[in-house]
Amino acid sequence: MEMKRKKRNLSLWIGGGLLICFVTLAILGPWIAPYSVTDEDWSADPPLYPSSTHWLGSDNQGKDLLTLMLYGLKYTLFISIGIAFLRILIGGVIGLGLGMKEVQVKQQGIFRVLGSVPVIIILSFLLTKVGITEDVTPAKWELIVVQSVLMILFGIAPIVISVKSKTEVIKSHLFVMVAKQMGASTQRVIWKHIFPLLKENLFLMFLYEIILVLVMFGQLSIVNVFLGGSLIKISSSGPPKYYSKSQEWMSLLGQHKDYLDYKIWVIAYPLLGFFLLMLSFYLLYRGFEKKYQQEYSKQPYI
Repeated sequence: MEMKRKKRNLSLWIGGGLLICFVTLAILGPWIAPYSVTDEDWSADPPLYPSSTHWLGSDNQGKDLLTLMLYGLKYTLFISIGIAFLRILIGGVIGLGLGMKEVQVKQQGIFRVLGSVPVIIILSFLLTKVGITEDVTPAKWELIVVQSVLMILFGIAPIVISVKSKTEVIKSHLFVMVAKQMGASTQRVIWKHIFPLLKENLFLMFLYEIILVLVMFGQLSIVNVFLGGSLIKISSSGPPKYYSKSQEWMSLLGQHKDYLDYKIWVIAYPLLGFFLLMLSFYLLYRGFEKKYQQEYSKQPYI
């Protein structure tokens, strides 16, 4: 019985282990990559097959695919974490503020409307206008900032609604009402009574938002909107081709989607890496969810 009770949370351990591996690769990637991100191999018509020279093959420009993935991981990983964190931070603060209001305010309706709008359609339209160019300007990081800001702004509405709802529930508890009757300020009530009961939910929402942002990267790449910008090359002999400026993993998939029926490795390897990255965050989400449920089951009065 004691052994069962102390059973390890495998989801948490596996998810954490995978994420540590990805973070390590994201940091060390440019130093351990076998080639430079600008090196091209035209010894045959690219994409080149996997070989001893190019372990994962090459892309449609003759660039080593393993090198591109090692360079691009930091954008996929850290930008998605940053966007999710700022969504939770901004949406959480607004949601807390609205939830602490004693009366309903008109501004709440704005977030409900925004929360019902299909964000991917709006982002596809806006980011197509600013993210697809025929030259290297604007710079990659300038576009990443613009794209991230838009993804944050159009992604906070559901968080505001959720945090507001949870805040109102906690606010109705007797111990919170007593604290307010005894003269506790709103700030003290939030930090001493509301936030301690919200922090686990906020962390789970943070992990879930990372998954949503990664999915959004994938959806945008289908319409050739790549993180860091899309470089379009128009040819008189065929349809225009789109190239990623950042080598972000979902951008690599979008860049090579025409190779789905043949030379599939150029899609398979980035897709496998992306799946494992998504899996790491999903397992972390499930692991922490299980951990918090076990903790609250021991202290049901919280």
